[in-house]
Amino acid sequence: MIFDLKLKNDATLFELHRFFFFREFNKLKMK
Repeated sequence: MIFDLKLKNDATLFELHRFFFFREFNKLKMK
């Protein structure tokens, strides 16, 4: 149960990091 929760949290963190990375990447590309 706890392991499953940790897995879910890691996946959410990964999605957040990917989202922020793409947002910053697009900002750089626009310049």
